[in-house]
Amino acid sequence: MKTARGLLLAIATYFLTSVILLLVVHAFAPGDFDAQGRLVGRSAILLSLCAHCIASFLAGVVALPHARGNMRVALLGMGGGVFAVVAWSTVAFWSAAPAWYDWTILATTLPFVAIGAAWRRVAWLESSPTGAR
Repeated sequence: MKTARGLLLAIATYFLTSVILLLVVHAFAPGDFDAQGRLVGRSAILLSLCAHCIASFLAGVVALPHARGNMRVALLGMGGGVFAVVAWSTVAFWSAAPAWYDWTILATTLPFVAIGAAWRRVAWLESSPTGAR
């Protein structure tokens, strides 16, 4: 039950962080979008890639405690759920950006989830008593 809750929390963390950061990107680079809402400017594309990486990282940070500290469950289970949502949204909005952008989004999801989970694990181990490792 805790793992299912963690999966939903990781997906919600990714989704909400992405939406908030993409609204910020749209506010800072409004001229980089065409009339149909497609990304056409380099700054908006790079900022939205950064937003995706930050959202994936935070999803990994949130996933690890709900996976009971198990990196495999955090990455493959919860990270896989985040990847499924990212893959679905990438396919749904494929024409909203250049093709290399879509492939980059797919390629960076799991590595940044893994980095976030590893960062959380290191922070957790450093804060625990020496005998608890």
